[in-house]
Amino acid sequence: MSWLFFSSPFAFFVFINIPLASSFVGYTSCSNKFNCGEITNVGFPFWGYGRPESCGYPELNLTCSESVTTIGIMGVQYRVLKINQEAEETLKLVRDDYYDKICSPKFGDTKLNSNLFDYVSGSVDVKLLYDCISSSQRDFSCPKDETYGNVAAVLPAFPVPLMCKSQMVIRIQDAMSFSIFSSKNVTELEQAVREGFEVKYKVDSAKCDECVGSKGVCGYDWGLSETVCHCPNQSSASRNCSATAEAIDNPVLPSAKVARQDYWRTICPQTYVNTNINFSLFNYSSGLTNLTFYYACNTSITIPGLGDNFTSQVCSTNNGNITVWSFTQSPPVDPVAARACTTGISVPVFTTAAQALMASQKTIQEVVDEGFELGLEIDNVQCNNCSESGGKCGLNTTSGGFSCFCQDQAYATTCNAKGSSV
Repeated sequence: MSWLFFSSPFAFFVFINIPLASSFVGYTSCSNKFNCGEITNVGFPFWGYGRPESCGYPELNLTCSESVTTIGIMGVQYRVLKINQEAEETLKLVRDDYYDKICSPKFGDTKLNSNLFDYVSGSVDVKLLYDCISSSQRDFSCPKDETYGNVAAVLPAFPVPLMCKSQMVIRIQDAMSFSIFSSKNVTELEQAVREGFEVKYKVDSAKCDECVGSKGVCGYDWGLSETVCHCPNQSSASRNCSATAEAIDNPVLPSAKVARQDYWRTICPQTYVNTNINFSLFNYSSGLTNLTFYYACNTSITIPGLGDNFTSQVCSTNNGNITVWSFTQSPPVDPVAARACTTGISVPVFTTAAQALMASQKTIQEVVDEGFELGLEIDNVQCNNCSESGGKCGLNTTSGGFSCFCQDQAYATTCNAKGSSV
């Protein structure tokens, strides 16, 4: 994810999302398919290799090297043997470190993120034991120049001998288990492992199907953790692009989702600066509330009516630790005026996030990092007209007014507008 920064005269902000710019880019970039070797025509919920991260789930990143597709799951790298994006929604995988040989493992046990994957029926766990001394299992000699000298395959319930250098749990197709336990040498063992196993990925397919049915392209908002629908001329927050005509008649005002840079992943900024914006460029969107932080508070001072409607934390500073009080609603008495605290800072947050904080469903840091929305004070209709004429919206630095940059020259309104060249 890329970050953009801007500053007001009083505070710096980080852009989390800019819906106005994401529409056409998201639609075109997520229309691209992943193609690598024998794995072709792969779309949502996967991303990578020509498909930006906004096109798929964070954990479903496909990489391509020398016509080989790989994916990382729970710290283990797998080769992707097959992807079925039809009704089954399955991946056929084999551990990358076990594809050519099984005596030099590079990763830990084979494990899945149960929130995103399920094993397909017909596969089983197998335990590989390395360099065991005096045990009852059947060992095979490993090729020279590998990490271990011998290997044995046993069922997971098999008691591991005390004198084994290492053990590893892997997954194989159930049909291959007989081949593994009846293998005559390490080569046959490797061939059985190389067949791989299948997993089912669990995503919001219904929402994506509805999006595609309305001529949209599916993507994924990492910040909100939900499927989004990219439409030809807008990025839809709804399930589909059916609202396109309504959006044209009633265009949504452009906005930017931002967060305080000095409060990013901390509530202990180096300096205390209140949130202020340039109202000639921005406005506060609806659905916001202030989260107020009071710094260097004296816990021995009692403020009437304060109750327990706040949280207390500690910040480390160059002058030692200080107490920080956080309020989602204005306190009955200003702690600064009561000389209980030295400084008060207001940070806008989404009202829904503040309510989740009060219900103990989110932490203070999660609420602040979620940011807040600013409306952009620009002529969106004028920019849409310029874009529809084939131009790019910009600024006339001489007059300070709008310019439509076209292939031949810049115009004041739209491309090829008579008598409006800049």
